[in-house]
Amino acid sequence: MVHVNVYYARVTEPFPNDLLLTEVSGALIAALQGMQPRDMPPANVRDMTLGQIRLLFLLQREGPQPMGRIAEVFDLSTTASSGFVRRVERHGLVERGHRSDDRRVVQCALTDAGRRFLAGVSGMRLDLVRQRLSTLEPDELAELGRLLRLVRERGAQLA
Repeated sequence: MVHVNVYYARVTEPFPNDLLLTEVSGALIAALQGMQPRDMPPANVRDMTLGQIRLLFLLQREGPQPMGRIAEVFDLSTTASSGFVRRVERHGLVERGHRSDDRRVVQCALTDAGRRFLAGVSGMRLDLVRQRLSTLEPDELAELGRLLRLVRERGAQLA
């Protein structure tokens, strides 16, 4: 299992139906907790932080990134971003190198091992969630899907 350090932002304004919201949120978390993947990732990558995993997804989505951009995205100084990337680089999931068109620019890229790691993590999570959801009847599953679409749509309106 990949251990992820998660930061929970403080809620500054009360939600309507706060007690029900807390109860349902807790039930959803409880339903998905304890899911153990069948294929564990290598021991050296089990303790990745959420930020480090976010870096991998950023590189997967947008390709190699200059160190300055990584510092900007993660709100780090250039020195801190170098240490941040170095910790992921030790796992063999990213590599740093000079850009071919401008040797002054150091960029970070996902390695093949990093791509395999992300595919494994994403695939394990999807399989585990599918396994849990398979306990629902078809009409219950359709209703859950409808409700999750509502949450996504209304959440997008808040952003």
